[in-house]
Amino acid sequence: LTSLDILFLDGNNLEGPIPTELGLLTLLKSLCLNSTNLSGPVPTELANLSNLNEMYLQETRLSGSIPSDLCDVSSVSIDSGEIECNCCPDDPLTPL
Repeated sequence: LTSLDILFLDGNNLEGPIPTELGLLTLLKSLCLNSTNLSGPVPTELANLSNLNEMYLQETRLSGSIPSDLCDVSSVSIDSGEIECNCCPDDPLTPL
């Protein structure tokens, strides 16, 4: 699992917080958690994903702020009014 580079879990009935253990998948390049019931903050451990290029968090129940350490991700897509992102563009589908 540690060699995983793409993780698409969109459309699943996942509930609860994003597991902090996802931060251990250091080779991950793309993370898609769209259309889930994930809730709570985006964990700061995701900043350990130094190879992450894309992160999709649309249609979730997440809240709080995108950790500033994730501002280096090339493309962050959010549409939840509950998530703040100080480094994201106004258009959530536009790359950083």
